[in-house]
Amino acid sequence: MKQTQAPAWVWFLLTASVIGVSAAGALFQQVDQVTPLLRSSWRLQLTALILAPLAIWQWRGANSEIKQKCRETR
Repeated sequence: MKQTQAPAWVWFLLTASVIGVSAAGALFQQVDQVTPLLRSSWRLQLTALILAPLAIWQWRGANSEIKQKCRETR
């Protein structure tokens, strides 16, 4: 069984993600005038904005069988 190394960009992305998630909580704690529910809403919206381009890229690269399975309602 041959093991391959992860590309360098994967480690960079993982490091940036961990730092970003860790720092976001501390940064949003500094906003005292905003209610906690609104702060959590902002964090969720920011996450959605960051992940949306990646989701679109993954959807465009998926084959038709996978897309059909995603469209099925249960």
